[in-house]
Amino acid sequence: MWRRATWRIVGLCAAVATTIITLSPSQQALAHASLLSTLPGQGVTLPRPPVTFQLEFNEPVSPLVMRLVRPSGQIATLTKVTAENKTVTIAAPPMPDQGSYVLSWRVISADGHPVGGVVSFAVGHPSSGVAAPAFRGANAVHAMIWAAQFVLSIALFMGVGGAFFAAWLAAKRPLLGRGVLVALMICGIFAAACSIPLQGLDALAEPLRDVWRLGVWAEGFGTSWGSTVIVAVAALVLGLLTLGLENRFLTRALTTLAMAGIGLALVASGHASTSQPRLMTVPAVFLHGVCVAFWIGSLLPLAIAVPAGDRVALQRFSQLIPVPLLVLIASGIALAFAQLDRPDALWTTDYGIVLSAKIALVLVLLGLGALNRYVLVPRLAISGTHRLATTVATEFALAVAILGVVGLWRFTPPPRALAAAETTFIHFHAERAMAQINLTPVRDRGADVTIDVTDSELHPVAAKEVDLVIWNPSAGIEPITRSATFEGGARWRIVGLHIPIAGVWRMRVEILISDFDKVMIEDNVELPRAP
Repeated sequence: MWRRATWRIVGLCAAVATTIITLSPSQQALAHASLLSTLPGQGVTLPRPPVTFQLEFNEPVSPLVMRLVRPSGQIATLTKVTAENKTVTIAAPPMPDQGSYVLSWRVISADGHPVGGVVSFAVGHPSSGVAAPAFRGANAVHAMIWAAQFVLSIALFMGVGGAFFAAWLAAKRPLLGRGVLVALMICGIFAAACSIPLQGLDALAEPLRDVWRLGVWAEGFGTSWGSTVIVAVAALVLGLLTLGLENRFLTRALTTLAMAGIGLALVASGHASTSQPRLMTVPAVFLHGVCVAFWIGSLLPLAIAVPAGDRVALQRFSQLIPVPLLVLIASGIALAFAQLDRPDALWTTDYGIVLSAKIALVLVLLGLGALNRYVLVPRLAISGTHRLATTVATEFALAVAILGVVGLWRFTPPPRALAAAETTFIHFHAERAMAQINLTPVRDRGADVTIDVTDSELHPVAAKEVDLVIWNPSAGIEPITRSATFEGGARWRIVGLHIPIAGVWRMRVEILISDFDKVMIEDNVELPRAP
């Protein structure tokens, strides 16, 4: 009977996997590292070629691939790249041709996810027909990354979690259906190995045909995902060992280590474990992963054990499960609070939509669990095991769906990262000075503004004062003047610039060189709302 139930579960898993693969995102992968500013600025026209390029991010990053597309369409790979704190500096190659250039950049953030983009600028005068190099085969790479991580998640949470159930809760040894757990964990080890070059392909923006290149494997293993794979494989190996051991004490000790390995694997990479405050998010990720493994890892053994008459295991599970569920809910709320910057992000961002789908499935799963614990289990002697086994099998299929949905987070940046990515780039150019203005809205606190004042050679201008003036005649808003604070080099900053409405504004930058010399640059600009 349990074999028939197992094959039904496998069929449900396959159906869930097929559905989620068809819904997997095709857009470029994003991570929570966000580009804040660039030198030269986006869309500027320079009188002569720059000596260096600079990219400033909201967190420390590691450079991956930097390419420069020339006006002729020729692509040059840039190798003289340095990263210090949050700034990446790239030595510019000779650029004798006038026209439009595209700097294509790709970096990897602390959570192990690559992020890329382009900066377009012109030397002398703009030209047409210059485009960024395409990431050919990105959809296939992303779908395979999702599939590999999906299989690995099932192996960890259900395979290792099932081994923990066998060691601590099962009354009969060996566990019925342990062959299914063995198969899951072996598939997980294989998926972990396959995920390494896939991560490398994504990091380097290379197509699938380059999966066998040694550099691709090295790049994938060198990311934080490499640490996750090492810990995950160790947990899977421990789980496999315990299924062949008879010593109860040893199996319990090893499965406990394997469960801790699941939490550590999640902490080693991913959005949540790198968000602030880490004193909260890291323990929350660890506990969340361990509790998930205990809960859904018990479902497959229960679906097999209940029809076989192992009511002792069912009773033990029913008594223990409230505590992990409370920890699971509390840690989930804490992580959602860290990732969401506002309530409406649950339905206005891709990350929030995935989270909302997960919450909906979890609520159904909790409802079925409550039905089992408070209705079906107390009536077990009267109604028999058939209805309970069916409900547990349904819970298992829902758990598989949840793991598949959660895997989509690999391709969706958290809303807190999107807030950093909402920067508006504005460039003013005059004969004596240039101003690169980066304006980033801060929720309910206006906007943070940085102004880089340089000459045509991108050298800092020795200014005594810098003021920013904005006004909106069509809306009847009189000029708003804010003085900037000098931060060193070419950088000036304004904190809390309130912009009551979005739209076209008139902006002027006033640069005081001396008591008798002031440079003023102004133009119409499109500004976001920043109340």
